[in-house]
Amino acid sequence: MVERLDGILVTSLEDTIVDCLLELGFREGLAIADAGLARLGIDAAELGALISERGRHRPGVRHALETARHADARSESGGESMARAIMIEHGFMLPELQVPIENPDNPGHPWRCDFFWELPDGTIVVGELDGGEKYVNPAMTHGRDVLQVMRDERLRESGMTLAVDRVMRFTFSDVANEARLVALLERFGIPHVA
Repeated sequence: MVERLDGILVTSLEDTIVDCLLELGFREGLAIADAGLARLGIDAAELGALISERGRHRPGVRHALETARHADARSESGGESMARAIMIEHGFMLPELQVPIENPDNPGHPWRCDFFWELPDGTIVVGELDGGEKYVNPAMTHGRDVLQVMRDERLRESGMTLAVDRVMRFTFSDVANEARLVALLERFGIPHVA
């Protein structure tokens, strides 16, 4: 389906998502699928139905359906989605996403962690993907300079360590270097389940 957007003919958002999932690899496709769920307000099953309908008889449908099966609208960035794709590919226990953690300094305003694991032995591990934008984007810094943003982030992590057993921080470069992310997950005790 073609639409006109600001005077330019484009495919619909639904068709664009399906086209991307038919063409992209699992990691990049999961980022598109996660964002697509959030943008369209649908769940993974509905995305699968959309792929089945609009991708019928096209190459890549099975792969696109497999990607859609893992999609989760709670993922807040492409980097988080790609990190989760690596976890899936390597058979790690999958985390819950965007779980609230009690903030003792501001009750009723919990922190949210990107990734949350409760390991079989009861150990709680949270994972935080650190992007650089939160240090420089005025919409995210709210008038604070880089040093203050970093201080606030350290205080947040310090507070989180009171509520959980381990805080695992990683960056986009860790996601881009698959071996480094896998090693980090193993060091923090995230078990393989498949």
